Amino acid sequence: IVLANMSSESFVTEIKNLPAQNGISIINITNNQGNQINTSSSFFDFLNIRARTVTRYLDKNFVLGVNGEDSLFLIFETSDFGATFSGMLDWEKYLEEDLSFMFKTRDVADDSSFSWKDAIIKNKDARILSNNKGDSRVYYSFLDKNTLVITSSEKTLTDIFSSFASKPFVR
Repeated sequence: IVLANMSSESFVTEIKNLPAQNGISIINITNNQGNQINTSSSFFDFLNIRARTVTRYLDKNFVLGVNGEDSLFLIFETSDFGATFSGMLDWEKYLEEDLSFMFKTRDVADDSSFSWKDAIIKNKDARILSNNKGDSRVYYSFLDKNTLVITSSEKTLTDIFSSFASKPFVR
């Protein structure tokens, strides 16, 4: 999927109006000056994201994609697992707002009941923004010590885990 000539405002509108997809699709972005948004730092700058404690440890490569009808995901490579995880914990208070384009409309009146929790999903440690009713908004986990994934869907997270686990391994 290609989103061309985007401002940060038009990007949010276009991403929310993506047509339904089958399977996983990668999204490529070009800003309104014609420059590709193809590095993690250019992506964070493009959207004015506040996660500076995380971004300094992210490598250049990242992927923005959609799984199925409306579940977006981000995958980042990282150079320092410990620092990135610590930065993610710091970013949790802003993560949902900074990446709001990824998540379904929410009931603002119900915000106080959502909190971050530790979880195990497919034998991987994960952090989930959820409430005591079992509703969840944001998931993040590490596929390995160098790969961070953020999404709004447990199904997408498990699909990415499965896809990652089945990739060929060369020693």
